[in-house]
Amino acid sequence: MSLWPTLFTFAESRASKTANTIRNELAAISHLRVWEQLEKRNLLEELGEQRFPTEGDIMSLRDHCHRDSLDLKRYMNRVTYLSGKSIDIVAPIQVASLQSVVKSHAYNRITVIAKYLYFCAVTMLRVRPNAGELNNRAKEMREALLAQRPKGKTSRSGLAIHPSPQYFDEFMSVVAEDSPDNPFKSREVRLRNFVMFKTLYETGMRSGELLSLYVGDATYDDQGDPIIRIIDRRDDPNDPRMNPPQVKTLERDIPISQGLYDKIQEYITSVRYGTPNARKRPFLFVNHRNDEFQGFPMSDKNFQHELKRGVVVRPDRFKDIRRHGFRHNFNVRLTDQLDLYSIQVKLLTDQQRLDIRKDMNGHDGDKSGEVYERNATRAMTKKAMRQFQDKQSSVLKEALAQAKGMVGDDEN
Repeated sequence: MSLWPTLFTFAESRASKTANTIRNELAAISHLRVWEQLEKRNLLEELGEQRFPTEGDIMSLRDHCHRDSLDLKRYMNRVTYLSGKSIDIVAPIQVASLQSVVKSHAYNRITVIAKYLYFCAVTMLRVRPNAGELNNRAKEMREALLAQRPKGKTSRSGLAIHPSPQYFDEFMSVVAEDSPDNPFKSREVRLRNFVMFKTLYETGMRSGELLSLYVGDATYDDQGDPIIRIIDRRDDPNDPRMNPPQVKTLERDIPISQGLYDKIQEYITSVRYGTPNARKRPFLFVNHRNDEFQGFPMSDKNFQHELKRGVVVRPDRFKDIRRHGFRHNFNVRLTDQLDLYSIQVKLLTDQQRLDIRKDMNGHDGDKSGEVYERNATRAMTKKAMRQFQDKQSSVLKEALAQAKGMVGDDEN
């Protein structure tokens, strides 16, 4: 880590923010450095010379913050080596050809970059004779960047906007083992990825919880029903990953279908156990590529890469599918099940609905569940209003038809 990111972290983040938040902030600063490499610029040197980003620079940074990091790095690897030393980019980046991140990710990136550049500018220029004027210019730079954050980061309900359940259903059909559109080549990877996506789809767990699962976490409860146990194993000595995934919710048992349980066991017995090095650690999902990390537990980066491979099969349909979207999709379908239970079996009280959401999602309070419930209520209200408007429209059309008929009778 270089001087300025380190200083920024210690001064602005270390005392009040979690390790994951700091890691995400450093990733945003790293993304800024990629922009500098592409543009052959050094913003901190320019700030030291009292040269602030132009309006065009800010627009370019805004667009850059919407680009996917891995896609950019893949692009930057397409280089031509001249004389074994010089590197030249093959072609200019076509923004439309690169994958984009969700609005909330771009929003957070721009926020961090604005704070970082402002911090650096104020810190390095505070001893200049015109420090007051420079401080004002630094504030203007920060506000200009913050003004470029995407609008509509979340819906008015407080939830991030995710694709409708039909898109997730379609995605699951694409990544099914026998699907002709399945982008994964080997049987091992096809089965592993289908089981991972099916687990997210069916349980709504977070990706960090998925990647922290042990082989024995898929089991049966005391009544003989299949479940997956979510266990917080932070600082796990068995975990060799540099940035281990975190379990952010409460420990819990999540009911699963017998079909999912059987698929997990099939993956364990027919694929995982035969993978070199896999038995050295207890993690359920492991790498299968033939390299030095074969058999190691999957990292979050690996998981996101596999998800994107599925998304690009039908980018027009799947472009907004992200890992957290599976959790939202689960809660949308959970709403339907709660409504159905209330109609067919027993009416659930508002608190009972919230308690069920807490148990299934691992929430420690009602707040998150209330957001989903408000969203469901709003959706039902919109549906009822559409039905009412359609009915009113048909009544009006019928009344107009009758009126025309009466006018015709009078003329005769």
